[in-house]
Amino acid sequence: ASVQVDFVTGTLVQFTSNAGTYEVELFDTVSPIATNNFVSYVNDNSYNNSIIHRSVASPAIIQGGGFTLNNGLFNNVSKKPAIENQFNAARGNIAGTIAMARPGGPNTATNEWFINTGDNRAGLDGQSFEAFGRVVGNGMTVVNSIRALTNTDLTAEAGASAFTDVPTRSAIVEFGRNLTGTVSTTANSTTITGVGTRFTTELQGNSSSGIRSRIQINGETFIVASITNDTTLVVTAAPTTAVSNVAAKTDIADDSQLVKFSTIQRVLV
Repeated sequence: ASVQVDFVTGTLVQFTSNAGTYEVELFDTVSPIATNNFVSYVNDNSYNNSIIHRSVASPAIIQGGGFTLNNGLFNNVSKKPAIENQFNAARGNIAGTIAMARPGGPNTATNEWFINTGDNRAGLDGQSFEAFGRVVGNGMTVVNSIRALTNTDLTAEAGASAFTDVPTRSAIVEFGRNLTGTVSTTANSTTITGVGTRFTTELQGNSSSGIRSRIQINGETFIVASITNDTTLVVTAAPTTAVSNVAAKTDIADDSQLVKFSTIQRVLV
């Protein structure tokens, strides 16, 4: 008999998802700024209910930390100030490392992270993407299973350009979720009214980052611009005909269709 031991000296963070659980050791000593930043999001529970919103082959990564999903509603993970980059070529983007994603130059990383599922040193080290931890034990079995999932373009459903390559655990059906209550429209008016509806909890108005909900009424598709209250919302384009007290639908029927983390938490400091 034999036992495989993975010696861990840094902070250990557990990622618990509906696709499996894995642990990541953070490089506390050599990447203190990135690790402290990541732990601050963990301590705030900011990553709870977050999703893997991107999975690509080149560079080979899965990416998360940017968005949450709750009862079919996408939202943004609130960003803290950008951090200073501490890239070191000795800690390159090899398979199994976790690194900070960023929208621009080296010092623009905030909340998003990615896990390298292949050796990405040739492409990412030259751009100074900082690896600040590593998946330990048998955790890459879970990570690689997520990378192997079928991708779905959810930009129409979510409205955000970041959702072009979302790994999905089952097929997404457009307008697969029935809204509570009934709705009515007035021709050439962008205001939609409801009876017994729960617009504030079942839909998302257009946010600054572009995340929003769609609503389908009588076969017509509308984008939700804003939500006034549970029974009144505004869409971006007015219906051309009026309907009264009809059923309405929206997207993302089941959160389990995406890879969602119930918790990301420290288990060893």
